[in-house]
Amino acid sequence: MIDPVVAARCRSRKRRSFLAVAVMCFHPAVVSLLAEIVTLDNIATNALARFDRAHARPDERLRITSVENNAVIPNNLQHLIVEWEAPEDYSTAFLIELKSNSRTLEVLLRKRMRWQTDDDELAAFRNDRELTLTVYRLNRGETTKSSPVRVVISECSLRDRILYREVPIYFIPGAPVSIEQLFLCQTAPLRLLRVEQACVGCHAYSGDSVIFNCVEKRTRKAVTLQRNGGGFRTGGRDFGSFSFVALSPNGRYAAVVKSAQGKLTTRHDIIEPFDLVYKSADVYIYDFETDSIAPLPGASDPRFNEDMPAFSPDGSHVIFSRYQSLRRGFNDFIIESMDLYQVPFNGGKGGVATPVPNASANHLYQYFARYSPNGKWISFCRANGQRGIFARKESDIYLLSLHDHAVRKLSLNCEHSMDSWHDWSSDSRWLVFSSKRNNDNLTALYLSHMDDNGRSHPPIKISHSSVGKMNTPLFAPASLNLETSANISDYIYRCLK
Repeated sequence: MIDPVVAARCRSRKRRSFLAVAVMCFHPAVVSLLAEIVTLDNIATNALARFDRAHARPDERLRITSVENNAVIPNNLQHLIVEWEAPEDYSTAFLIELKSNSRTLEVLLRKRMRWQTDDDELAAFRNDRELTLTVYRLNRGETTKSSPVRVVISECSLRDRILYREVPIYFIPGAPVSIEQLFLCQTAPLRLLRVEQACVGCHAYSGDSVIFNCVEKRTRKAVTLQRNGGGFRTGGRDFGSFSFVALSPNGRYAAVVKSAQGKLTTRHDIIEPFDLVYKSADVYIYDFETDSIAPLPGASDPRFNEDMPAFSPDGSHVIFSRYQSLRRGFNDFIIESMDLYQVPFNGGKGGVATPVPNASANHLYQYFARYSPNGKWISFCRANGQRGIFARKESDIYLLSLHDHAVRKLSLNCEHSMDSWHDWSSDSRWLVFSSKRNNDNLTALYLSHMDDNGRSHPPIKISHSSVGKMNTPLFAPASLNLETSANISDYIYRCLK
């Protein structure tokens, strides 16, 4: 039997290809094809007629989950993911309707509750700047509908690449992970690297440089790539024990958290799979040009842990989390609070670290700090980090103004959903973040538009995997051209040997 999904889409495709088919219409194979297209068109028309949209009953149990009402999307987004929840009893069919002032797109589905726009379907709505998304459900002859979701198409595009880690559903220390790249014009993410013998942890991208934190068995190395003509100059650096990495805007320097020693406690729990409390951590600066590494004065005080660094957009400062780990028993440590501090970079010479007002000395946990590239904001996370800050379901994203240091919780957050690791696009108009919202225990990526006043718009889901979790999303400049490079997995494998 012909799938109604194909039927619905073939109605428009049939018209686009009609002239080409007409030229060959006397060929037997083409005659058969024309007959099938007519059949598909009839199936779609008959199936659509069964949905009584004019009298559809609103059903709060039928809810679109991947696109929030009043979401703003980039104008170059090619594939809008549409997912929804529905009552568990048998549903005959679903009808997805995208509607604007000038056009309507209708797609029929059987049972399946996930769909995404195909090819140029979303681009056709671009001139209207706004569309409404509704899901209809046909069950035992009755038509019900979701609340409509309004989607605004921004005048701004998003040209940066989004890179992230795809990790196993259950946490396995040292298990191989993939680094995937998502570009909004792509049909699906591109796998940049996967080394079966190694775990790729923290990663960073800036200027012409890339750095990966890689572990093979008990060997940990920083694998570096620097754009060199049409390829990369590669290197494997042994920094000893280290964790977080960040790159300066010009790509010359890497901030590396060295002496990272901690206690890892794993749990068979998808939502909060482990606790990790570092007993020591300091920020060091690696210089690509001189191939040297040294502690950053002001961010390497032996009395404290200095962790999770990030460079300011002009490279003049480094922000980091400072805290102390307190012993509570044999090999048992907790963190009482985490404060944000800034230190002058000064070409790696550092300076006096100063606390960030309203993000320090408040007995809270502030971490994963990021500067917006326009220099107006600092975003960061808050949650109960007593046993570590990784995968905390209470995590939310906050915004601090660098003008008056006012702090507010962003509206993009969803309660008890681990809105956590995030990054800014190069034009400061988009924020990508990882989340476990909508009763989905698998971490997925979401995108929110940020306006000039630092207000976040409702987010959309931009990527999802049914076989793994997605975390640590980062924007990378398109100029790196990682998708056209040679096999990065081979680079890493060679550097680890």
